[in-house]
Amino acid sequence: PSTMKAGSSFSIRGTVTSDLPLTEVTVGVYDTAGSMKTGKTVRPNTTSYDLRNVDTSVKFGSLGTGGYRYKVTAKTSAGTTTLVNSAFMVLGSGRTVADGTYYIESMKNNGYGLNVSGNSSASGANVVLGAKSSSNYMKYVFTYQGNGYYKIKNVGSGKYLGVTGQKSASGSNVEQASGGTRWQVIPDGKGSYYLVPECSGTAALDLANGTVANGTNIRIWNYNLTEGQRWKLESTTTSTAAPKISGQTKPAT
Repeated sequence: PSTMKAGSSFSIRGTVTSDLPLTEVTVGVYDTAGSMKTGKTVRPNTTSYDLRNVDTSVKFGSLGTGGYRYKVTAKTSAGTTTLVNSAFMVLGSGRTVADGTYYIESMKNNGYGLNVSGNSSASGANVVLGAKSSSNYMKYVFTYQGNGYYKIKNVGSGKYLGVTGQKSASGSNVEQASGGTRWQVIPDGKGSYYLVPECSGTAALDLANGTVANGTNIRIWNYNLTEGQRWKLESTTTSTAAPKISGQTKPAT
């Protein structure tokens, strides 16, 4: 699997073979924390096993919106081998965050977030990582568009977060544009989010090489579920209504 809508099914196919008898074969889907969400372990005790036999036991349709890993492992008397280990996304069809203005902070270091290179207001200006500040070029307005997608507009420039040329390939650059790209905002189960562009079914917003530094380029990259692809959304609006008390009593002596 690469990208699917919540509730979708997926057909498991493949044949596992081994010189030694297969004592266990496990097909499973795991969340970001490594917990199995759906899966099955069988004990063939043969040298070949058809994965179609577990197809109906692994319930992809039960998975909620999020990022997951699909794994196939096989065990023999010689040890355990991981045969498939592939990250994928389950997209939603509803809101995942409230409309509002946010800093998009790196989960690798919340002191850094998305910024427009040179504080430019031009279409095509590059999007990079920057040390967090109160600059409007580090603030983004999320507006829900329907069917799980948001438009993300930079406050300083008025331009939208987008992928250059609406390209789908891993490594495509992220910039700002008049139209931009629609994005799914996918919870990672740990309080942060993956940002998945509508133009790609295999890649998410990514911090190039996972490097936390001013000016590090922002791109899209094949799903890997690392902190380099996970982003904290911090509201730029802070409440000024401090708690109050009335009718209070206080001890004396």
